Amino acid sequence: MTGARWEQLRAHWRAWRANQRLQRMLTVGVLFLTLGFMLVLLWRERAQLQQFDDWRNYLSACALSLALYPCSLIIHTAVWSQMMARLGQIPQSWQDVEIYVYTHVMRHLPGAVWYLATRSVMYQGQGVHPAVTLVASGLEWVWLILGGGLIYVVLALPPVAGVGVMLGVSILLLVVGRWSPKLLEVLQEIEHLPTWLQRWQARLFAVNLPTTGDLFLWLGGYLVTYGIAGVIFFILVRSVVPDAGVTLAEALRVWALTSGVGMLVVGLVPAGLGVQELTITALLPGHVPVVAALFIAALVRVVFIVGDFFWAPFLWICARYLSKRAARRGTGMANPR
Repeated sequence: MTGARWEQLRAHWRAWRANQRLQRMLTVGVLFLTLGFMLVLLWRERAQLQQFDDWRNYLSACALSLALYPCSLIIHTAVWSQMMARLGQIPQSWQDVEIYVYTHVMRHLPGAVWYLATRSVMYQGQGVHPAVTLVASGLEWVWLILGGGLIYVVLALPPVAGVGVMLGVSILLLVVGRWSPKLLEVLQEIEHLPTWLQRWQARLFAVNLPTTGDLFLWLGGYLVTYGIAGVIFFILVRSVVPDAGVTLAEALRVWALTSGVGMLVVGLVPAGLGVQELTITALLPGHVPVVAALFIAALVRVVFIVGDFFWAPFLWICARYLSKRAARRGTGMANPR
């Protein structure tokens, strides 16, 4: 590709990023396409929808799923708090919990800019540089995609090959943790870096780089959250199609890729709406009817929305109370910033 062509593509990309109206139109277009396709599938299979009438069983599965949901949210919050403490060299605080769960609910709004901007502003009010918040948010996004992809690949491969993949990822994390400071030094000496890389380079120099132990701890935490969400997905699948023979490993694999795809498009559609549902429909084993897969996807969406809007405010209230209590005592997780 010639330099002129490359610069032209970069100019088009910058123009698209600056055109908020075009981005909103793209978001609406993706939503209409995905949800419209789902409605077409439901209309074609409408005669089979009548078989899903065991609402007592469905509600029991949803209740159990909602009981498990805060376990995942708490681990997400704990990993985020540790990320901010490491990258920003700041003490962990209950306000990390407040900010994370507050902005977590905002992921249901179109575009990633809302929760990213709100996070940055809220932390800036606590004296934390916006670069720290943006780098932590970027790492969270990368680690969630990496975790989902890792689970999917490992469960899709024979056991020996899966162990090999895990070993390869472990070696990669060791290399990144050991050599990332030197890589930044090399990048600093290179002239004429792309603008986006220069911006991220400046942000990385503003934070304290994580250690190898941090990288393993964060990835391990997100793998556990995928496991909890996979169990929730498995419970809902078995409540709808108990005789389909879907195993826990299959459910974990399907959910890992579904959630990873949702993270990839989070900048376009709120919380992967429509995209995740179609991914579930496409990935569930062939012996699960299409209409059943769509019904399962709808239950999953309801559980996760209710879980976010119930448990996130509950955790926010608890963190708010504990923060004020610790501040009065002058110990523990009081806000020292």
